[in-house]
Amino acid sequence: MPHDPIDGSEIKKRRLRILSALFGARERLRNRVKTDGYGHYAYFEAGDRKIEFALFEYERQRRRPLTDEEKYDSLYQHSKWRQIKEPTGQLVFRIKTHIGIGGKAE
Repeated sequence: MPHDPIDGSEIKKRRLRILSALFGARERLRNRVKTDGYGHYAYFEAGDRKIEFALFEYERQRRRPLTDEEKYDSLYQHSKWRQIKEPTGQLVFRIKTHIGIGGKAE
């Protein structure tokens, strides 16, 4: 049965291709890839070890002046600027589990 195409940006599609390749490689090593059940985080099971990881798009924070509409919003009444996040197009892979100096996360 054919699947619907992925609806998303090129960076989201690239992220999914990388995760698919990573999951396939880990499962060939007999490591299971699991999630917490809610999709908040993913991890590999390697023996009795649980190795959490994340793959996400890096976002740069910057300040921008308030718009005329925001100047009258009570949320920004004491501010001259607003902190916003901008996508960079760069993916970051992070292993969240500490595996120790010289440790192996096979």
